Amino acid sequence: AEFGAEWRDGPQPGQGYYAFPNGDLAPNNQMNAPGRALFVLANVTGETAYRDRARGLAAFFHSKLTHVADGEYYLWAYSQKTPDGLPGQGEDISHGAINAHFAYVAWEHGASFTDADMARLARTLTRGLYLGGGQMAATLGGREPDDDFTAQCGRWGFLARFDPAVEAAIREYAASHPGSGALSGTTGALGYAYLLRARMLRR
Repeated sequence: AEFGAEWRDGPQPGQGYYAFPNGDLAPNNQMNAPGRALFVLANVTGETAYRDRARGLAAFFHSKLTHVADGEYYLWAYSQKTPDGLPGQGEDISHGAINAHFAYVAWEHGASFTDADMARLARTLTRGLYLGGGQMAATLGGREPDDDFTAQCGRWGFLARFDPAVEAAIREYAASHPGSGALSGTTGALGYAYLLRARMLRR
């Protein structure tokens, strides 16, 4: 299978991750983007190897989330640097959307992520990124508005399935930044589709 040589089991039982050929740990998004495909491949082919690796990635990523008790949401780092690296923070809103969506797909497949986790991830957007007044932080847990990456906020729209405040925050950002493409253009179209689907599923 593609990237099979880069797969590693561990560091804990039931976990797994990808490493570059030089042995360095791949960043979370570069593991979790293929992780979404592994769930699909498992569904299509019935191959348990795909399912087991997807579930291993879900267990690994779940173990790297930082729980912010004051606000009940999650933060995480772009990379832990090593498989045993402690959970961190500082992920940007764009790469973070990939990881959050992987967690969502894992939740759909009953892998590691629970309803409570999804509620916390929704609050990552509403409390860990949205600053109010139509402004977003560029990094998870940031406290200053930054428009460099924040137009990617629409890609978090799938989490509106768990909390309508996610949709409200994204729409307020888009209204305050009409030229951002947050809910228009190629990337924005995906965000808009996420919001529409979330509405349907929430009902």
